[in-house]
Amino acid sequence: MAMCRLWITCVVVVAVVNTAFAQGPTSSPRALTDVTGYQHQKPAGTGPAPTLNEYQSITRRLEAIETENARLREEGRRLQQIVLESSNFNTSTPTTAASYLTSSVYDTGFYSNDDGCTFGIKELDDCSLTHSCPPAEAPCVDCPRVTTLEPYFTAKIFGLLKFDMLFNTARPEPPGSPFYLRNRRPLENNDNTLSIHARASLLGLQLTGPDVGPFQTGGLATVFFFNDSVSDDRYGILPLNVWGELRNDDWRISAGLQLGVFNSRNPTMLVWGALGSSGNSGNVYKGQFRIERYIHVDDDTQWTYKLALTEPISTNINSELSINEDNGWPNIESRLSYGLGPAKGGLIKQRPFEVGVSGLVGQVRTEPVGTTEIVADIWGVGTDLHWEINDRFGVNGEFFTGQGLGSYTAGIAQTTNTVNFQSIRTTGGFAELYCYMTESLHTHWGYGIDDPVDRDLDPTQRSRNQTYFSNIIWDVTPLFRVGFEFTWRETDYVALLDNEGAGFHTQFQWKF
Repeated sequence: MAMCRLWITCVVVVAVVNTAFAQGPTSSPRALTDVTGYQHQKPAGTGPAPTLNEYQSITRRLEAIETENARLREEGRRLQQIVLESSNFNTSTPTTAASYLTSSVYDTGFYSNDDGCTFGIKELDDCSLTHSCPPAEAPCVDCPRVTTLEPYFTAKIFGLLKFDMLFNTARPEPPGSPFYLRNRRPLENNDNTLSIHARASLLGLQLTGPDVGPFQTGGLATVFFFNDSVSDDRYGILPLNVWGELRNDDWRISAGLQLGVFNSRNPTMLVWGALGSSGNSGNVYKGQFRIERYIHVDDDTQWTYKLALTEPISTNINSELSINEDNGWPNIESRLSYGLGPAKGGLIKQRPFEVGVSGLVGQVRTEPVGTTEIVADIWGVGTDLHWEINDRFGVNGEFFTGQGLGSYTAGIAQTTNTVNFQSIRTTGGFAELYCYMTESLHTHWGYGIDDPVDRDLDPTQRSRNQTYFSNIIWDVTPLFRVGFEFTWRETDYVALLDNEGAGFHTQFQWKF
């Protein structure tokens, strides 16, 4: 009703003002002086000049109208603030803002709430409420940064801008994100490579939604700028996280594309692959349905159990895995971990000490031309460790053994023999030692190895891959860092020539 009154009042104001200036014609060019001292020249031949009493009457009427208009505008601001404070993405009153905005006229001013966020109302065809944070309010990290179609979700955009420059003395595969080295060619004198790119940059969207029973809803979507597979080493759009969740302090239920459950620990490296195919199994993103259970012994002690049904074949890391297909049922992955110390971190929280054990089972199928399909069993067991020894030093590590683990960046990215299509058995792991020399300057040293069973391989396949690495990272500010990394890789083949070489990697990263 208040908005209707404001609309009617505005119409009356316009009509009265037009009438006031239309009537009272003058016949002589007389200058009238208003309350500001400005002289208005009346055109000649428009009628007799108004008397002083008439002019004073019009002035009083205009002042009264302006006073009433100011009062109504202030009343509109007050009601608008009440609506915004009462709704403010609260699902218990989903129609409050919508019912308020069914009026035809809105004040185009901007008003700030208690959080410092600025809200503006614009006249739109669908009478929708728009929220925006102007540049001056950028430090307000709790502001809703993105307007969603449904008013019950808040969205935050984040990302990393990465510049990577890699020089290698032996050709890695792929050159921009090395996993292993290509076999040496007999007549090849030089297989140095240089890759300068920004494909490892990331763009993400974090969603937080309303409660569903005892659970908080949410989701995450992140994309990198690789093509449909990292191993293709081309620009494109590669989603690696697209999932929704229901969670509380004790449970998490999620579905979508996300990091796998099996051996999900990674070393700290500049190179995107992070020892994938060289001892770091499980560094892969799969479509899955997952249930997690958190058991809090006390504030600093927690057991975590994860169980997931995952897609057997994932080609977003290595497109060579497309020679196999699923056998009609998902892989089953699980992990049990024990953590000590206060949880800290951002999206993925971590305790100072955590040890975990993982397992998986599954199958893949291959259909060679002219023969019946061949089914290969997949299984794996693994363990991982993270330990912050003190404020400066810490260790990370992982061990695994199993067969058919190519889609888990194990077996040097080889799931089956390319001749008989039977599963390849493999064993490997990695170890990392890190040191924080200052709060912003830290270094990481490590070694990883992936060693398939030679008799499971055909003559052209890779039989061992190992990597030594050392890096230094300077967090210039919380939003900008510079890093340099040295790697030494050795890749052996069953019958082809082995290869080895050094890698030099420089990286600049901006975080937003």
